[in-house]
Amino acid sequence: MDVPVEPLSPMANFYASVTRKMLDGTPEIGFEGKQKMIREQALKSYTLSPAYGAFEEKTKGSITVGKLADLVIFDQDILKIAEEEIVKTLVIMTVINGKIVYQREQ
Repeated sequence: MDVPVEPLSPMANFYASVTRKMLDGTPEIGFEGKQKMIREQALKSYTLSPAYGAFEEKTKGSITVGKLADLVIFDQDILKIAEEEIVKTLVIMTVINGKIVYQREQ
């Protein structure tokens, strides 16, 4: 068993999914580079795919009218920033079922 490869952190695992590197950026070329996900695939693996796997895709997994408003707001756009910046991304707010359950102090 080789799990967990990274800490139980969605951002660390997102980074590992798209870079195939450890949090310290090693190895430089990544492990098994052919297994890298593009960022949209990695994001889907944390959102719509688990909802689908739980037969909850009609209520969860994407921001759509009629679905639960479960979402996280980051301080950076994880689909566009440099790879090394992904692990520095902070959660600004967490919303569950339309209610703010966490808001970072400014």
